[in-house]
Amino acid sequence: MLIIKKKLSLWIPFTITSLLTLYVYSYLWNTGLYWLLLISLGAVSLLLAGRIIKYERLQRLPLTLVIIGLIIGQWWFFELVFAKLIWTIKGFAP
Repeated sequence: MLIIKKKLSLWIPFTITSLLTLYVYSYLWNTGLYWLLLISLGAVSLLLAGRIIKYERLQRLPLTLVIIGLIIGQWWFFELVFAKLIWTIKGFAP
């Protein structure tokens, strides 16, 4: 029972943080704290992902779920990096 509580104490905040980041990205883009919220939630999500991976000892299913959670929750970051890469192409920058 203690092991299940420990796992849930890591997975529930990670899932909530990923979903909250997605919510901020989708609906709070016009607020003054937009980037601060995204970066803060991204850092917390990354920290929780590291703790989950450390606790689960690189098992295949938890690692896959963490990667999927990071992709969903941190989509804004991947989109930003991709846009910067596209803009560096000669003659395409705005």
